Amino acid sequence: MPITIKEFENNEFASNKKELITNFLEKNKNNAFKAKEISKRTGIPSQTIVPYLHALKAEGRVGHKRPYWIYAKPGRKADIKILKISKNFVLSLDEKKLWCNILNLKEKKLSPLADRKKKQDFKIIDATDNFVRIKFLESSIELKLDKPRFLLAYRYLKMNKRKWVKIGASRISTDPSSIEGIIKIGIDGNLNGLSTATWIATLLVKCNLKISFNGQLRNQALMYK
Repeated sequence: MPITIKEFENNEFASNKKELITNFLEKNKNNAFKAKEISKRTGIPSQTIVPYLHALKAEGRVGHKRPYWIYAKPGRKADIKILKISKNFVLSLDEKKLWCNILNLKEKKLSPLADRKKKQDFKIIDATDNFVRIKFLESSIELKLDKPRFLLAYRYLKMNKRKWVKIGASRISTDPSSIEGIIKIGIDGNLNGLSTATWIATLLVKCNLKISFNGQLRNQALMYK
């Protein structure tokens, strides 16, 4: 049921609702949610939840990028980047060239960026128009990397041209502003789960001269020149 502006701004009712929202997002801080989902999970009517979310954004307590909302923990940017790859995506000329270069690396021995011990060497064992499959040389483990993951990372780097973007490879509590975070949010909105940025970043640097690596063991980052 709608409430008046006066009730929204001054009533303790509004304060309680805002706390309910932030408590929910904080408990689920590794995921981004649509307003409809937040409404369902908190019990706040969908007709009234959006004004509360925008008020919380103005206070710096939540982050937003249509259509997702996320808990804004200290040090996290208030706005998050959301990139999506449609089912019928079309590649630009440079993206076609990039994918072609990736496919040409099939069966070549590759090392992750700044991996001095060479314990995670891998090679592409299968390459199609939709994905590549890599195998780690010191084990029998294989990993399938879909094309949309590469496109999300590549387009994000181009959006931040001449700026260092953290790779942020991690399985849990992934930074949504990192390459790993952009991939996870773009794929399913879940910031916990399979980490692929290490391998994708390696292949992007190998295949595009405009993408540079900062050479660090920690706080690794890429830049599109």
